[in-house]
Amino acid sequence: MEALYLRHKAGRALFFCLVVTSLVATGLAASPKAFGQGPVVENPDSNQSPGVDQRSLRLTPEQALSVVSQLIVAGELDQALSVLTQIQGRSGDPGQEKFLAAQIAIRKQQYAQALSIYDDLLEENPNLIRIRIERARLLVAMGDASRARTEFAEIRKGDLSDGLSGYVDRLIAATRQRQPWTFSFVASALYDSNASAGPDQDTVTLFGLPFTLSPDAQERAAWGANVSATGSYRWSLSEEWDIRAVGGISHTDVEQDRFDDSLVTGQVTLARSSSDASLTFGPIAYRRWFGGSELSTAWGGQGIAAYSLNSRWQISSVISVQDVSYDLLDDRDGIVASATLRATHSRSPSSAFYVYGGLAHEDSAARPLRNTIYRFGAAYAYRWSSGFQATMRPEVALRDFEGLQPAFAAKRRDWRLSAGVDIKAPHIAGTGLAPFVSYSFVKNDSSIDFNSYTRHQVRLGVEFEL
Repeated sequence: MEALYLRHKAGRALFFCLVVTSLVATGLAASPKAFGQGPVVENPDSNQSPGVDQRSLRLTPEQALSVVSQLIVAGELDQALSVLTQIQGRSGDPGQEKFLAAQIAIRKQQYAQALSIYDDLLEENPNLIRIRIERARLLVAMGDASRARTEFAEIRKGDLSDGLSGYVDRLIAATRQRQPWTFSFVASALYDSNASAGPDQDTVTLFGLPFTLSPDAQERAAWGANVSATGSYRWSLSEEWDIRAVGGISHTDVEQDRFDDSLVTGQVTLARSSSDASLTFGPIAYRRWFGGSELSTAWGGQGIAAYSLNSRWQISSVISVQDVSYDLLDDRDGIVASATLRATHSRSPSSAFYVYGGLAHEDSAARPLRNTIYRFGAAYAYRWSSGFQATMRPEVALRDFEGLQPAFAAKRRDWRLSAGVDIKAPHIAGTGLAPFVSYSFVKNDSSIDFNSYTRHQVRLGVEFEL
């Protein structure tokens, strides 16, 4: 079943068709409703009164679907829903029934309900290209232009006809023109079972002698709060090239001020996007504070490349090189270089799975602090028709230091196991806020007991996006 539904019964003038409106970029930019509320059916038989139901016309369930289409065009949404309810499950085309139900919901501005219906259709058949297009248009009408751009880009990577490719390209261009900037804000309360990342035991051996750790160095639980904000702006240079500026700020405040953590980041990139590939590169910098004191500063460059093998599989990579300097720990100053390769499989618009591997090398001034990290992980994300989303993300990492640690007379090697679950609720109507809860677990097993620790963290908060 394609979303272009076409029916014709011999001897009858009742028929309908899905109208894919040729929306030029200027038209889309002028009307926010152009994406989500345009007419989707036509009523060619103006002599037939739409205000009738199946029984008075003595229509078959199949023919009644055409009547529902005409009722939608005429704005008789309650009557259309009534007729559709009468024939539900008896028309022989359950997909068409769901599609018409979505159109009724859209015209009633019940966007969440319509989105759920589209998701159900795509769960049954992810290859319904025109349903995917209508779903992306609906996201724009819901104010989620960022997600809509991603959906349109994924659709464009598929095997489309020339006419449909051009139509999707116009939608992508129009969406980009509508909102060149983005903004997101997150606020959450948190519980951290080990805010200090203290070792599992309170006594360690230093220079061959036992020492009892101070309270601040021991494992300490704490309650706190986190706030973060990220904004970006895009200057379009052409259909494929643009310049993007991204900035962010984050602050975590816990009961003991000695563990407060603040971070400010900034990045400017030159980006190129095509139907099946994208490339961004440019300078990046950050400034970090910990425990109320300046901790470190970094600047460098980062590049991201992505290529779609087909509509389901994508490969992406990130390469970053930064010069990091520490305010109070000169021995840790040095170059940090990292690279990550990721493969993503999109099972449907509502679920995705990816695996990744990466490494990072910290070339500190002091040889014992130089280390290399090897990371391997995966994640699975799923969004239910109710709007709830869940993500599971396990990872294992090995951190290998080059030289002996003088205080311990041993070489340090850490195995780190981490896992997390994030659950996000649908946006609260009229607010743009989406509640979420997340849990993360970290188990660091080091060859030096002082660096072994276990940590649990729970966050409960809200997200806001524009």
